[in-house]
This record gives sequence, structure tokens and C-alpha cells, in this order.
Amino acid sequence: MEGQDERTFLCGYQRTRGYGSLSNIHISAKTYRTIIQHQIKPNDTLQGLVLKYNTSMSEIKRLNRLWSNESLYLKEYIEIPIYDEIFEKNHASTYKDRPISVKKDRCYEESKKSQDINEESLQDIFRRIDMNIRKTTDTVHKLTENSA
Repeated sequence: MEGQDERTFLCGYQRTRGYGSLSNIHISAKTYRTIIQHQIKPNDTLQGLVLKYNTSMSEIKRLNRLWSNESLYLKEYIEIPIYDEIFEKNHASTYKDRPISVKKDRCYEESKKSQDINEESLQDIFRRIDMNIRKTTDTVHKLTENSA
């Protein structure tokens, strides 16, 4: 059951950039704070929306399942992730004038909670993984020596 919990944790929505002594677990991938629903107009482009909302094109494509830039016009509304709190506050009045709605991202709030709670246990999990890798490597070396 303990292995099941570890697998569940490692396969969860929280991603780390890398594994090993060179990566810093406290630096995580950039997460968005809110999602804005934007009504598509005939002159909107994906690049224009990225510049307008200071966001990532790949994240817009992922959220809306857009496989090409042209598929933007097949949708009436598009969800846009907002990363900057400053941008969100400065443009809150602008959002009221347009037919778009802002919704909080549950993933962001949950990841902040789990990051605070599991900070120590993350180190323990990586130590356990390191020990398992060392044991497996030693076992493989012993088996290759015995078979030769």
C-alpha cells in the first residue's frame, strides 16, 4: 500500500522540473493563477491573444485542445490562463467591459496547499527512490559479474 501511495503522489498533477542533485525542488513549473474566458472575434489571432494577456501560446493550445492556429476560429469562446497577479489586478476593470469571465484555478490552489504540506516528504520520497536505484544498480552489477 505504501508503494501505491508513492506512485499516486508521483503520478499526480504536480510536476517537478528535474530529478537529481542539480535540480531545485523549490523552483516549480510556472502555474497560472486564473483562467479567463475570451469571446473570439474575427480579427483575433492566437499570437495577438498571447501578447494581449501576457500568457503562453502552448498553454492556450493545451487548455482549449487547439491543434493548429487556424482551429481558433472554430470556437466561440476560448480559455486563457493568466499567470501574473499584477496583470490580473490591472486589467480587472477591462474584463468587466467584455463578455469574458474569470474563474479561479483549483489546480493552482491545491498545488500550493500540497507544496506546503509535502515539502519534507518530497525529500524523503526522493531519498527512497535514490536508494532503490542504488540497490538495483548494485544487483545488476552482481548479476553481470556472476553470469560472466
